[in-house]
Amino acid sequence: MKQLPTAAEAAILLAVCVKRKETEAGKEFTRLRLSEKAFGRLTGRKRLDSRFIADLNESLLDHNLLTILTGEAIGVMKASGVKGWPRVTSDRMNAELRKLRDGTLNFGKLAEELEEDQSGFDEEEDGEDE
Repeated sequence: MKQLPTAAEAAILLAVCVKRKETEAGKEFTRLRLSEKAFGRLTGRKRLDSRFIADLNESLLDHNLLTILTGEAIGVMKASGVKGWPRVTSDRMNAELRKLRDGTLNFGKLAEELEEDQSGFDEEEDGEDE
């Protein structure tokens, strides 16, 4: 029976894989895409358990990395890359948070707001090479 790497060991394998990609390319990447097949080979798993992913991400933070599961691919990004992102606060939700505490929040109305907003966005390719 083959031994599966722990989440910490899989994090090391993934971090070294990213480092080698950067060395070969001669540049640092803030984000990369990994196929499910490659992810499975690095982690030794065919099925992704939520506890394993949580442990993996915790271990990856030691290497300034984290994973994002999209359902179609696995994103790997530098955790430090988040520092330059625009910030969002909960202040714009103060009225809704009061209603939540009062037990009167209508989630259906909020869901409708999301559906209205989604129709205005088109999906775009970012054009980046692997």
